[in-house]
Amino acid sequence: MVSHIPASELFAIDCSTFDRIDKNCTLYVPRGAKSTYARTPGWNNFTRIVEQCVNLTE
Repeated sequence: MVSHIPASELFAIDCSTFDRIDKNCTLYVPRGAKSTYARTPGWNNFTRIVEQCVNLTE
């Protein structure tokens, strides 16, 4: 799963938002945003959060 939301715009989500998604999948986030995702409710349910350079034009 890929999120294009930068850390400065990240928001808490309902805990049931990703109920149908395997929390063991890798969540790719914009470079510099991993720690924010890891501590934000809902997003922090993912066990693997990996930073990458995200192409916002895709």
